Amino acid sequence: MNSVLIVDDEQSVRDMLAKLLHSHGYKTRLAADGQMALREIAEEIPDIVLLDLFLPGMNGLAFLEQIKKTNPDINIIIMTGFGDVKNAVQAMKLGAYDFITKPFALDELLIILKRAGDLVNLQRAQEKLKASHAKYFDLYDQAPAGYLTLSEQGLILEANLTFAKLLGVDKSRLVKQPLTRYIVRDDQAIFDRHRQQLFETGAPQMCDLRMVRNASPPFWAHLESIAVQGGANAPTCWITLSDITEHRCLEQLREEQRSLRQLAAINRELHDGLGGLAANTGILAELGRRQAVREEDQKIFLNIAALAGEMNTEIHGLMNTLESRDVQWSDWVAECRQVGAALMAAHGMAFDLRVAGDLDISGPQLLPYISLKRIFKEALTNIIKHSGANRVQAVFQFDPDRFSMEIGDNGRG
Repeated sequence: MNSVLIVDDEQSVRDMLAKLLHSHGYKTRLAADGQMALREIAEEIPDIVLLDLFLPGMNGLAFLEQIKKTNPDINIIIMTGFGDVKNAVQAMKLGAYDFITKPFALDELLIILKRAGDLVNLQRAQEKLKASHAKYFDLYDQAPAGYLTLSEQGLILEANLTFAKLLGVDKSRLVKQPLTRYIVRDDQAIFDRHRQQLFETGAPQMCDLRMVRNASPPFWAHLESIAVQGGANAPTCWITLSDITEHRCLEQLREEQRSLRQLAAINRELHDGLGGLAANTGILAELGRRQAVREEDQKIFLNIAALAGEMNTEIHGLMNTLESRDVQWSDWVAECRQVGAALMAAHGMAFDLRVAGDLDISGPQLLPYISLKRIFKEALTNIIKHSGANRVQAVFQFDPDRFSMEIGDNGRG
């Protein structure tokens, strides 16, 4: 269990982060400012410090500089505001492990904490190697992250069992093999640059790339490398490797959700703009046909009306195609209940929505999600405009093969 000292002047932020980290197995302590954090560290040195840059009294940069002089091995993760790149860069120069920009996604923070924790575990394993070679190898093999030692030429000198399991190969087959053999061909250039910068600068390096897994699809890996002197003073490096495939999938899911929101906005514009144009064209064509005297003119207006109808059908078809997505009925019902209550309350009307049937059916594929919500909202709007009612009730009926919506009021109908 890694220990984390959370330093932030906002109590709500401290409490929220402590609750999150406790639920993921971290031991936490809290500090509201730099001086309090120094006292906490004097009592017990944490593995990781989660530090807000803007603190009362001693600011985050001053605290970072002081603590790195006395406890250089503490991994400090900076929390900084959006756009405050200058201070974040300065913090990295002073020895911060990493930084994260507020507001941040909690799973993104957990990934960074896991990396820092893996590095702490690696450092601890290295210390135990000095005390007990045999005990070290046992810990090294069973570590939660993949560890390996690499020569300057990129050959694997040593690897732990976790690394071998990640690749799906026997540990004994790894020694003296080039690491690039287990990297997806298109990503090998990424690792070549990573290794070159490591040995040229001597500074720790990080990169993400795809690795080959035996008899399985490739997986995304995060590599952190440290340059060290090996036997006979030969340059080598220690690499910590973590499987970040799940994190990558979450990033992809967020991107897809952003695309869906953009698509829905485009869809509304298409529906409202083109749909209205097609409807108005059809109305004008019908008016023109009624007033036309010559049969030839009437046929022209009939053709225009027919084309407007076809256009309207195409627009609705495109809308249904764009809006098709996998959603939960429970989410849709909750949105409708919120929309209905807000609309009715604004006009002094009571609103109730009742659900009948099973919400767990595979219903979201029956009708487009956004179209149903639009129909529901337009029905409520018509009641507000024309019924003179003061109470509205909606019933959503869910059956295995169909969905029905019934909306009633106590007005004129």
